[in-house]
Amino acid sequence: MRILALDTSTSVNSVCIIDEKGILVEHIVRGQGSHNKILLKNIDLCIKAAGVQFGDIHGIAVALGPGSFTGLRIGISTAKTLAWANQLPILGIPTLDALALNVPYGKYQVCPMLDAKKNEVYCRIYRLSDAYPEGITDNMVLPPAELAGMIDSPTIFLGNGWHQYESVLREKLGENALTLPAPFHDIRASNIATLALRRLKQNEKDDPESLKPIYVRPSDAELSLKEKKQSQQP
Repeated sequence: MRILALDTSTSVNSVCIIDEKGILVEHIVRGQGSHNKILLKNIDLCIKAAGVQFGDIHGIAVALGPGSFTGLRIGISTAKTLAWANQLPILGIPTLDALALNVPYGKYQVCPMLDAKKNEVYCRIYRLSDAYPEGITDNMVLPPAELAGMIDSPTIFLGNGWHQYESVLREKLGENALTLPAPFHDIRASNIATLALRRLKQNEKDDPESLKPIYVRPSDAELSLKEKKQSQQP
């Protein structure tokens, strides 16, 4: 089985094709402008580099979030279009699950975290089990100091949220705040593809009509609309 996977959760654009033996091609681009401008080019690059056609692909995988609202919409709409046009199953993978997979083994819990702006992070805490991360909390969005208050044991932090709030977490947690070298902090489409391939082998897939981003919190537009409705109430 071959999986084409996309990630547009952050400013990093990642596209990958894997099969059951490993990665055929993976292309990661950081900070090269809007995903709208580079995603289709990167998909085409990977298809050509892997020497395959869409007829050789068995599923389309995409990161669902949390992350950039605009980036997630671009990635998911592109994945849906590719799946529909090529009559392929689509598989949505939570972004934090994919980031946690950067640490497949270890005795410490893992906390991937992404900068959510507004002095908050998107995060989830995982235990490592059978090479796949197992979530022990829900997806959360909260201030990093509040996250630190939930942790009382050594924890490996990953993601751009760690880069943004490392000083806060080290001050609160001391030696319990652990991390890894820079490459482990990126979300990789190969991880999304790996989790999707696992699901596809179990005959799982998602309904493209109901597949939606995992936002965790309302968008600014939704908050503004809610405030407007509340202000109009008698």
